[in-house]
Amino acid sequence: MKKTQLTIITLALTACFLSSCKASSTKAQGTNSSDSLTTTEAQAAQETDTLVVKMDSCNLQEGKNLDVVIRVDYPTGTDDLASNVRKILNQKMADAYLAAVNEDGSKSYKAYAGDLSNAKVVIEKYGKDNFKYLKEQIADIKKYDSRANINMCYELNLNKKAETDKYITYNCSSYAYLAGAHGSSFDQSFNIIKATGKLLTETVDTTQVKKLQPILRKGVISYLNEYNKEDPVTDNNLNEFLFIENGIIPLPAHTPFLTKDGVHFAYQQYEIGPYAMGIVEFTIPYSEIKSYLTPEAAKLIQ
Repeated sequence: MKKTQLTIITLALTACFLSSCKASSTKAQGTNSSDSLTTTEAQAAQETDTLVVKMDSCNLQEGKNLDVVIRVDYPTGTDDLASNVRKILNQKMADAYLAAVNEDGSKSYKAYAGDLSNAKVVIEKYGKDNFKYLKEQIADIKKYDSRANINMCYELNLNKKAETDKYITYNCSSYAYLAGAHGSSFDQSFNIIKATGKLLTETVDTTQVKKLQPILRKGVISYLNEYNKEDPVTDNNLNEFLFIENGIIPLPAHTPFLTKDGVHFAYQQYEIGPYAMGIVEFTIPYSEIKSYLTPEAAKLIQ
């Protein structure tokens, strides 16, 4: 393996390790530490924002071997926007159900169909279902080795990150460890259009992937070189580090999202590179990507 490859992978592994330790530390400290805003800041945000939220959580444990935590910034209002956002969050929690994720969707799982205004009931439903799934996995392993000391955990966070006069941004992040060689992380943010209460499903014109290559490659290189100052990746050797076909970087599986600075792209683990590369993410300024936005996305930044 080339020296450059070793450097990139070593530094990326360091970044992943630090991120994993941070997640574990947050979980150990309890649910209060998960809120990124202080009480004063949260109150100020609620006074100015249209969508008022309250962080609710579910934490289920069984000794030191099994732990499930779900935290959600849940809308408290009675208006249509709050109702629509609750529906979206409900579906996101259903989509993140471990059995469906780990078994390639072969296990059918329906989103909670009851009253979505009760955050505690909704969040506990998903906490208990994921807890049950992990208990079943541990039981299956112990059938073959009753002495096995197995640890499993799952953490899911849905946090409101930003709000403008036209859209709201949520972040969905998770970490799961199922007694394997390493855990797996997921991180996706998404925009909700305030006028309709619906997800912004496309931000970038999917027919323009080839024309987008120069700025996508620039973005990936900037991510890789953030931890690699001594032997930086260049456009000439970038393909050596990526799992891509014909040298074309695809759009992420999950829709890039709008931010105040530009469009943010995030490629999940294994999506375009090895596990050690982590979640490859970068922001492309609007000045560079504006001509490639969908009409719907373009309206939201005007």
